[in-house]
This record gives sequence, structure tokens and C-alpha cells, in this order.
Amino acid sequence: GVLGISFILVQYMLCRLLREQPTDGRRNVGSLIPAFFRLSRNPMWTSMWPAWAADAFGRALIFTMAPFFVMYVVAPEYAYPEASPAGLDCKEGSRAITANLLY
Repeated sequence: GVLGISFILVQYMLCRLLREQPTDGRRNVGSLIPAFFRLSRNPMWTSMWPAWAADAFGRALIFTMAPFFVMYVVAPEYAYPEASPAGLDCKEGSRAITANLLY
């Protein structure tokens, strides 16, 4: 609500108040490989790269394992009250529910 509207207003004001620097008409667009090698010499980037890689790996692990965790741990196909910590009783399995025919 309020945060979204304030974000949009701030972005609009920044677009109106901040102008791009004038150029001489030419634009220097370098290739990707030399730019990457220049970036690898930047000590700030090289110190932050391992943290970024670990964060990306952790996020990928969570996102890929979440469906399996929900399917087999949170809502298993078969459960009986004695083995379930929540006391679930799924006699025919969770896939026997007729809520959605495509499931």
C-alpha cells in the first residue's frame, strides 16, 4: 500500500530530477571478455564474489528442494497417526483427494 506508492513516487521524482550526463555522441561499447578481466582485477568484486556464489548456491538448493520437502515431509502420500507427529491419517494417500483432476 503505502510503501508501494512511496516507492513509485520516489522513482518518478528521481527520474525527473536526475539527468544523464551529456555525451559527445559516441558510445564506447566494449566486449564482454575484456570487461570481465578488468572486473576480476577489482579487489572489491573479487572479495564479494565468493559470498555471492555461496548465496546463489544456497538459494538454488532451497528452491529446488522445496517441492520435494513439501511432498515427502510436510504432506506425505501415506501417513498414519502413530508415525505422524501431527497425528495425520491419510488412509488413501494425499493423491487420492479429488480436489483437482490434474493432480
